[in-house]
Amino acid sequence: MRGISVALLAFLCIWGCGGQGAGSSETPAPDPASGPVLEVRVFAAASLIDVVSDWKEDFERSGPYRVKASFGATSDLARQVLDGAPCDLFIAASADWTARLQKANALEGPSVVVARNRLVCIAPREGVADARSPRDLRKGGFLRLAIADENVPAGQYAREALKHAGVFDHIKDRFVGQKDVRAVLRAVAAAECEAGFVYASDAKADSAVRELFTFALGSHSPIEYPAALCRGGRGLEGARRLLEHILSSAGQDRLRKRGFLAGDAP
Repeated sequence: MRGISVALLAFLCIWGCGGQGAGSSETPAPDPASGPVLEVRVFAAASLIDVVSDWKEDFERSGPYRVKASFGATSDLARQVLDGAPCDLFIAASADWTARLQKANALEGPSVVVARNRLVCIAPREGVADARSPRDLRKGGFLRLAIADENVPAGQYAREALKHAGVFDHIKDRFVGQKDVRAVLRAVAAAECEAGFVYASDAKADSAVRELFTFALGSHSPIEYPAALCRGGRGLEGARRLLEHILSSAGQDRLRKRGFLAGDAP
C-alpha cells in the first residue's frame, strides 16, 4: 500500500469496501443484458477531453452504462455543480475548486488524484519565432501570447510560472485571453498567436503545434486532477465503477499514452 495517499485510502474505504467481501478489490461489472442502459454524467476539465473519450469507450464495453461527458474550464464546471447541474463524477484540473465543492457539501466522499500534468509553451508548427526558456518570450517575435483566463487552472499555473521566471511584467501586455486551455491550443494551432501556454497532453494532441519548452515543476503549483463523486447524483454507482476503471492499470495506461502523468492509482 506504499505510495497511496490518505485521500485515496479513504475513497477506497468508502466506495470500495461498502457491501464487499474482504477479498474483493472491485465490484464485478453488471451484466449488460440484465437491465436498461444507465447514464453516468461526467464534468471534466477541458484538457481531459481526449482521455475521457478513451475511458468512455473502454468503460461502456464493460456494462450497461453510457457516459455523458461535458468539458470546460474547471471553474465554470464547478459553478454549474454548485448551481445544481446534474453531475455524477467531477474531474477538475485544480484541487482548489474541488476543495470549494467539498466545503459546499456538493461532493460525496473524498476526492482522489487521477492524473497529473506538466506545463509547456507551444508555438505553431510552421511558426518562425523560437524560445528555449520563458525569458526568450521577451523577444520581438512573440507579439501575441495565448493564455487561459486567470480564473482557469491552466491560466493560474501559467501566470505563476511566468512570475517565477521574472518575465510576467515584461510580456503581460501581449496576452490574448482564452476561456480554457483547449481554446489556447486552438489559437496557437491556427497561428492566431505566436505562442501559448498549455499542458503537455494538449501539446501532444495537435500536430499543428510544436513544444518550445517545459516549465520547471517548482515554478508553479502541482498540476493535479482530483476526481470525486457528486452528492445527489442519479448515476453514482456507475460513476464509482467508472472511477475504478480510471484508476486501474488500463485506465492509467490510457493517460500515459495521451501525455499525462499517472495519478494516485492503487
